[in-house]
Amino acid sequence: MQRSPASPRHSPSITPKRDAVVPIDLLFGSLDSSIGTIVVACRGSAACAIEFVPYENRMRAELRARFPHFRRVDTSDPGGVCSRLRTYLQGQFDALDDIAIDAGGTPFQHKVWAELRRIRSGTVVTYGELAKRLGIPNAVREVGHANALNAINIVVPCHRVVGANGSLAGYSGGIERKAWLLQHEGVAVKKLNGRSFTLVRPRIPAWP
Repeated sequence: MQRSPASPRHSPSITPKRDAVVPIDLLFGSLDSSIGTIVVACRGSAACAIEFVPYENRMRAELRARFPHFRRVDTSDPGGVCSRLRTYLQGQFDALDDIAIDAGGTPFQHKVWAELRRIRSGTVVTYGELAKRLGIPNAVREVGHANALNAINIVVPCHRVVGANGSLAGYSGGIERKAWLLQHEGVAVKKLNGRSFTLVRPRIPAWP
């Protein structure tokens, strides 16, 4: 009788190796200020996030959403940004002008944040004026939302945007810090009842 050919041996299944995920190093540092400790995170020399200590957990969660595998590297002066912030806090307001940023976000948000950086220290604009400057006067709500999502406080100066009536609208770092930053830059601000603030001269000049 002819034997049937032997069944071929089957090699055990091999699960292909996944490419190893290389974590991104983010440099972290901090500095003390009159409005609390400020935490800075940079990717190389570019600022990714600047936040106040009470909101550091929120900052880390936002960074983790952008960089799921980032590795925190603590350093004294990430990207030189802490030094620049100290100089700003000492009164040299142009010290932040040429800091590189890596903010994430959408192209629309990039456009809003770039325009925020054009607002000179010691001046303020309304959300409506900012929308007009961007060429989208009917998108005040969208501009306000992009402003609120700014993760790079002080360097991207969302604190320089106020309500149409001169009131100091919300600020992710706390309204008291917004008032302090404006006063530090020479904007006259007064406190109302409770925790509300407004400009001393609520009539806001046209965009320079």
